[in-house]
Amino acid sequence: MKEVKADEKRRLARWKSSYFFKDTGKFKRPYFDVIDVSTNQSVGHLIDLTLEGMKIITKKPLKQGQVFDFRIELPEEVDGVHKITSRVSCVWCERDINPEFYYAGFKIVDMTPPFSEIVDTLISS
Repeated sequence: MKEVKADEKRRLARWKSSYFFKDTGKFKRPYFDVIDVSTNQSVGHLIDLTLEGMKIITKKPLKQGQVFDFRIELPEEVDGVHKITSRVSCVWCERDINPEFYYAGFKIVDMTPPFSEIVDTLISS
């Protein structure tokens, strides 16, 4: 079970993937694919994102402390970019209400340009 300190919860502006693709009330695509760069396989789909971390939904449980290099595939171009990458560390993972899925939270350890600029654009849109 994840543990969040009361003073930490929601302290940063965050971006939720489903909001970005609203088009006259309908979603064009409700998720961004999150790829493990080392295997070139999808790990899951992005739920929300800040400059310090992200939350994904996945079909496999992930180990706390496990480090990944993630590539986030943007289904639509943002500021001329189609994908962003970052190194992340799994902070928590818990089963969803649907037992086929898990939610996992990650701390961003390192990001490659233009990661922060794209996240800023998404948050402010």
